[in-house]
Amino acid sequence: MSALAAGIAPAQAGEVLRVGSWDYPADLHDLATDSLGQTFELPAGAELVDTVGGVFANYGQTGSGLTLTLRATGPGGTVLDTEVFTNIRDNAWVELSLDAPLGPGTYYLEATDAVGLVAWWSNTPNVYAGGTAYEDGAPVAGDRTVVARNTVPVPVDPPVAQPGFTDGVANGMTFESEGFTLRRDDLSGFSYDYAPSVIVEDGVEKMWWCGHNVNGDGVYYSQRDQPDGAWSEPDLVLSADRAWEVVHVCDPSVIRGSFSVDGVGYSYLMYYGAADLSGQNTKLGVAYSNDGVTWVKHSDEALLEEPGMIFDYGVGMPALFTMDGDVYVAYYDTGRNSAPIVRAVNADGTLGADVFMLALSGGDTFADLAFSPAEQVWYATTKSQLPGLSDEETYVYRSRTADLRTTDWVFLGMAGEWLTGFPRNHNAGWYRTADGSLYEPGGVKRLVFGAQDGGQGTTDPDKWDLATVAVSGTPDAAPAPGALALSTPADASAVDPLDVNGFSWSASAGATSYVLKVGTDPSLSSDTVELSTTVHATSAAGLDPRFATGSMTQRMSLQPDTTYYWSVTAVSPGGVAEATDGPFSFRTTPSYALDLDAGSYVHWSTLGDARFTPGPVALLELPTAASGLRTGADYNPLRADLSGLDGFEFTFAGGSDPGGLGDLVLTYKLQSDARDEPAHTVTADIAAGLDGDVLTVDMTGQPGWGVAGERIALLTIQSSAPGTLQLAGLRLTATCEGGPATIVFGGQDSGVPNYDRGDRCTFTGLVAAGGPYAGHGALVRAVRVLTEAWRAEGLFTRAEAQRVQVAASRSNLGG
Repeated sequence: MSALAAGIAPAQAGEVLRVGSWDYPADLHDLATDSLGQTFELPAGAELVDTVGGVFANYGQTGSGLTLTLRATGPGGTVLDTEVFTNIRDNAWVELSLDAPLGPGTYYLEATDAVGLVAWWSNTPNVYAGGTAYEDGAPVAGDRTVVARNTVPVPVDPPVAQPGFTDGVANGMTFESEGFTLRRDDLSGFSYDYAPSVIVEDGVEKMWWCGHNVNGDGVYYSQRDQPDGAWSEPDLVLSADRAWEVVHVCDPSVIRGSFSVDGVGYSYLMYYGAADLSGQNTKLGVAYSNDGVTWVKHSDEALLEEPGMIFDYGVGMPALFTMDGDVYVAYYDTGRNSAPIVRAVNADGTLGADVFMLALSGGDTFADLAFSPAEQVWYATTKSQLPGLSDEETYVYRSRTADLRTTDWVFLGMAGEWLTGFPRNHNAGWYRTADGSLYEPGGVKRLVFGAQDGGQGTTDPDKWDLATVAVSGTPDAAPAPGALALSTPADASAVDPLDVNGFSWSASAGATSYVLKVGTDPSLSSDTVELSTTVHATSAAGLDPRFATGSMTQRMSLQPDTTYYWSVTAVSPGGVAEATDGPFSFRTTPSYALDLDAGSYVHWSTLGDARFTPGPVALLELPTAASGLRTGADYNPLRADLSGLDGFEFTFAGGSDPGGLGDLVLTYKLQSDARDEPAHTVTADIAAGLDGDVLTVDMTGQPGWGVAGERIALLTIQSSAPGTLQLAGLRLTATCEGGPATIVFGGQDSGVPNYDRGDRCTFTGLVAAGGPYAGHGALVRAVRVLTEAWRAEGLFTRAEAQRVQVAASRSNLGG
């Protein structure tokens, strides 16, 4: 048992080198790729190294594997060690344990022989000066994730120093690791257990959790008598038996109450999530029981799904609880900017109409929520999904008030390997009473979570089980946080709806966290916000007065051509402080820029043997027709709203010859497309379509384009002939762009210049985008409303507005 409280220093791993960040997956399974690699350097005087590895993805598939080989110097160097890895875990370290330790020198870690889907998480920019990435033995831009260390445990990221905290825990609080609480081996060779739901009633601890079995993932159950009875043999009590559940039934949350379906009464309710074979498109389901062991599903359909989430996570991670005597559920929703959503639950277990958003999203994934009757506040927990910290840390919060709809949250701390000894600590659940409130004898609250031991990505069935951390205390008294002011995006600015490029504000003295809210109503109330998130420290970085929206978990997709408001609240145990100048407003542009520079919101990866060098002028080398550049990988779809879009605009660098590549081949999939449906393909003759250095590809009439509510998810760029494209810009064009030099309706020319509003939209373009109109009168009314708005904004004079209205009235358009 280990404790982490004020004054206790965490253990340090013997790590010599670590590149733990990433921004794209380099596919090893690509048929045109034989090997991926990374050189690294062990400096003179460093400790000997006995373990090297990298972070690999399997895109949610099972059975994936690869071979890691360590060579001296570089590609083609002497082989020092090699190992075949099977059943690798997704987004986890795969590590080669060396027969002989390494001393100072240059080395090359090589990945080959992909089995199934395998990708090496990598960085587009050069983030490590001591080496470089390789593909098929040739150097490429950027670096891959890599670790070199002299101890068997995986690298530990101890918490950075943070005012008001000691080793990641708020002063006055104590987090105590209690080690494993339940271990299971299903004899499949690859078992794991996580996402527990625990209730204590009549002196019995009852636990349901997600576990792997030979037929997929299902919900297991075990119980034990307090205080220290043995857990009963785990029993598989819920599995996939509906078409929508496929093979993954997971993340249970159970509450006791009185529920009735089709005239049958039940005393236990379970919400759970189920995903398709890809691991995406999670939906919520509901089951009923009278003993917690035998469960009944009354519907063949999912309880809730997020439209258009076929290439993203969807909705899941439910947490049932009681509020004001009624049952509610909180769940994670990637379609709502990765936010936890709270909804009422009806007497029959279905979802009710009352719904609002919690301020607990950001780079975290929601895990659990419960009310403390003793303290009259709420406790919440999330897990990290930030690159380099995925599933490694569990975060704990305490509400400032009992009003769940309006409360701000005090960040209490984090549990990671420095405390528990486990590389991964994720999908935690609180010990609860039967009605979903916190079970807190003596003021101690307990979290149960998925704990992965023995190295990330282990296939040892005895190394990924359920562990416990006890949380107690009250954060030390502190003054209210100091004043803060908003910075970017600036007030009344214009931003890209896909890439807001983050939010920033001035630091508040004494703040232990911040709450950022974004919405279309200046009140920023919980029922109107589009984004509401708590910003806090992690083990890798202290509290920073900014929020980056380009992370892989916080894919913020706002509506184009819309005015939004944002503001920030500083929070500490002593109170809150609102931004003195908030809220700020910003307006999203009608079109989307797909940034080609490194570190942008849009994550690019190569297809086949393509080479991509990001930058202000990006180089895309396409040696064959199978080569390509793509974005919108699983869990990171592009999400551009197509309702007001009509094409692509490529801007090539001056002096380049894009016409030599023949046809440009664009392949895309929509968020509404089924995973097994063929992609949509459009071909454009580059030479014929070039206007100077600009190529416009008209997508009018193509599937999804101009359709309300439709979004593009995946995009691939290829060419029919080999060559190199020098791209100075790429964007999705809006239907409101362009038009005649003067504002003309039919044959009626107003003589007024067809001004650009400042975001490429012209007056006639906006009129056209608002159609079709029901008749001539509808067109005239629309023109009148728009001219009055432009005049109010100073875009028209009074005389110009009148001339435009007269021209519209005299035309025969719309009739």
